[in-house]
Amino acid sequence: AFVGSVRCVQETDFETFQLKDMYTDPSTGITHILFLPSVPSAIMYWQVDSDRKVISKHEFRDEQLFGYFSGRIIGAGNGKDFYATVIGLRDPSYEDQFFTESHDGGKTWTTLARVPREDMEDLRDRNGDSLLVLPESGRILIFYQIRGKPCETTPENDKLAYVTRPPGSNIFTKEKIIAEFPKYHQQMPTVTATYTVYNGKSMVHVFWGNKNSSSQPVFHMSTGDNGATWNGPKVISGSDLYIGEFMITATSNPKISSSLIGTYAVVPPNKLKLIHSKDNGATFEKMEGSQRRQIVFPKYYRMNAMEICGTTQKPKLFMLSQTQESWVEYAIWDVNTMTAQRLPNPFDDVIKAVGVKLTCYNKGNQIIVTGLVPVQLDDGKLHMLIAQDTIDPVSYTHLRAHETREDLVCRLLLEKKKQYQINS
Repeated sequence: AFVGSVRCVQETDFETFQLKDMYTDPSTGITHILFLPSVPSAIMYWQVDSDRKVISKHEFRDEQLFGYFSGRIIGAGNGKDFYATVIGLRDPSYEDQFFTESHDGGKTWTTLARVPREDMEDLRDRNGDSLLVLPESGRILIFYQIRGKPCETTPENDKLAYVTRPPGSNIFTKEKIIAEFPKYHQQMPTVTATYTVYNGKSMVHVFWGNKNSSSQPVFHMSTGDNGATWNGPKVISGSDLYIGEFMITATSNPKISSSLIGTYAVVPPNKLKLIHSKDNGATFEKMEGSQRRQIVFPKYYRMNAMEICGTTQKPKLFMLSQTQESWVEYAIWDVNTMTAQRLPNPFDDVIKAVGVKLTCYNKGNQIIVTGLVPVQLDDGKLHMLIAQDTIDPVSYTHLRAHETREDLVCRLLLEKKKQYQINS
């Protein structure tokens, strides 16, 4: 049941920026945000507390880098240990992978440096990374693409690879290549990694999409023995042609559900599709656009963000999506039945979204959902519209959230700005 929602605008000095990643620590309620400003001289890192206030700002920067492309951030869930990766240009022609970590809640970070590995071969031209931490062991994994060198006759294959840092170590293992695929038109796959707990052991899953000359499949691989053996790769999207600019996502919450859920958009008919696995990735059910339970997603979606929270009896999938028309849709799914319902949308009046991010965590008997959407206001700057929903996964009584004076003033300020923009 929907309990209530509050939202606020966090102003920035940037005319534009790109959201890269977001993580909410369940032990503190603090949200950690990575974004790339209009002048990409650094990756910006902000902390936002449970009252939606920016409490800390930091920059991930290396003076030897020519530019920055992406960033990933993740935490161990204990409020102290956080890890981040950054893709940047060390050389004007090649992309490099960098790593930093914090063990005091994000107050201080280690110097941004190339991923320290046992084999110190050239790490250039790695991109499309995904960062994963296994909380049971503290093992860190970084998945990424190695772009094959173009040739006049036959280009090199692209490769999917990863490195891992064992618990108690400061050095990542040697690079391991787990898949190869043909290179076409310099297209990059989107890499997403997650994990489930199976028979008391963590199983790591990696998804990626690769555009080639005839199809655009979505692949899946998994391992349950720390990478000694891998299952796959296998195509889980059938004959669908997914839209290359759409971000493939997958999510699971081992404490709540052993389900794996992924999303991708297809052409035609320009609709979002879901893939759902209840058997730890052995098989996937594809949610067709013609099914009634898919009706909440009738449009072409460009970006998507989702997380699983709730109870083991009633796991819920929260989804925030940006349409081709730059509107924002918000829905909740019952993971057991994969049926969907709309929620009151705190971003319903946003008509020019330029990205979406969402996280959720359990707080007592309730679920706290945090959504982040960049919006352009009348001052010509791009600001962060942050909304927090409170959901009761057990109760079916619809209640009104109690707004504090600060919440009310913040909401009215936003409405005043939007009304001024409309009147102008």
